[in-house]
Amino acid sequence: MSKYRIKGGIKLQKWEYRIEVYILRIEKQEREELNSLLTEYGSEGWELVNIIPQYKLENNLPNFKFLEVQENLLVFKRLVE
Repeated sequence: MSKYRIKGGIKLQKWEYRIEVYILRIEKQEREELNSLLTEYGSEGWELVNIIPQYKLENNLPNFKFLEVQENLLVFKRLVE
């Protein structure tokens, strides 16, 4: 199977995608964990192309609402061999 397909006489690369759910925090331990995950996926040919935050609406005070990031979707892609 070729990693290219032809469309209108142009070679297009074929990609596969992977979406992982990850809870990002600012503490050093979580950053190191994320770095390890990204390094592992990178060694398998996956490239991080987007982080999509997933929000939750919080009601903490009577008339105060704010959005809190609950988790993030990490979107990876790699070239199909």
